[in-house]
Amino acid sequence: LMVQEKTRDWEALVKHMSAVFRDLDEDESGLISQYDVRNILEDVGLRMYVEALDISTQDTSILFRLLDREKTGYIDLKEFCEGCMRIKGPAKSFDVHCILYELERTSSLWANFMGFVEKRFVHLETAIFMTLPPELSAQMSD
Repeated sequence: LMVQEKTRDWEALVKHMSAVFRDLDEDESGLISQYDVRNILEDVGLRMYVEALDISTQDTSILFRLLDREKTGYIDLKEFCEGCMRIKGPAKSFDVHCILYELERTSSLWANFMGFVEKRFVHLETAIFMTLPPELSAQMSD
């Protein structure tokens, strides 16, 4: 009985999220952009509706980035519904997902930075060796 109730609740939520998606997809392309998601804040009725579904609309740019998992700059209906289901819940859930997103982004930036630093050290080491006298250079390479 609980499983059937959860299934009905999930189906109802997907139906509601599909309606929200259609409202945001003004050009009927089947995709919404970050610009489209900003309309949630501008349309009071839509904002209240989304918040009634227990999805925070505090920051639509972060909301969009959380939904756009493939980082294409556009979200289709499936990605929108799955993302909303994932972040649905009290603000704590939204906040945790924001932190996870920022952690992933920071880790990627850090990895890129470390690769850059490593290359620079190799170049620096090569430049130093090239300026050393041959006998000292031979001693250091041993």
